[in-house]
Amino acid sequence: IEPPATAPPAVDATLTMAIKKSGGCGPLRSALSNGLQHRVDEPLVDRDTLLTLAARHGNTECIRLLLQQGASVDAPSAPPSATPLYLACQEGHAKAAKLLLDAKADVTDVIGEGLTPLAVAVHQGGAGHAECARLLLASPQQIAIGAKKLDDCDENGVNLLLKASFMGHDEIVRHLLKAGASVRHADKTGATALVVACRNGHPKVASQLIKAGAAVDAAIADGG
Repeated sequence: IEPPATAPPAVDATLTMAIKKSGGCGPLRSALSNGLQHRVDEPLVDRDTLLTLAARHGNTECIRLLLQQGASVDAPSAPPSATPLYLACQEGHAKAAKLLLDAKADVTDVIGEGLTPLAVAVHQGGAGHAECARLLLASPQQIAIGAKKLDDCDENGVNLLLKASFMGHDEIVRHLLKAGASVRHADKTGATALVVACRNGHPKVASQLIKAGAAVDAAIADGG
């Protein structure tokens, strides 16, 4: 007679709350030593793995521990799938994003409607998101991809610089320009980043674009 199978270790409320509230890694360390380490890349908390949960909440201490214990840096949550790096950038947790980038997280992973970690940081646009964008743009992997990829656009011809300019995310615009994004790119209607910045009343963005060599004649013709 075979002995009954051992039940998998549970992920209890104390553990999840400690990760969500950055309440130290004691509960996580204990759970890992009691067998949870063998399931570290499985979705265990709603749709999250332990690492995607820690990244979502910016818990750098738990991220560091999980990576040390062998968690895959790119293991996604359950569908709709998102990697730890994507979630850190979505929430603007720059310190968490840096830890994941240092662990060679993939900056090109795409989820949802074609959004990469950089694209979601650009879309969100807060101070933490701007720092995430800076870290992503400065990463060896992004540099190896090259500046031309920054001008990849959607079906309407809108690229990351146009999106950031439209929303008035001046810090992100500055980081994109420094990384080599083209100020001359136009969407399918012919609008450049400078045109959309002027249309939407973002003088700081417009000033940066002009300093970077954006053509002012199109903006003037548009009424900017």
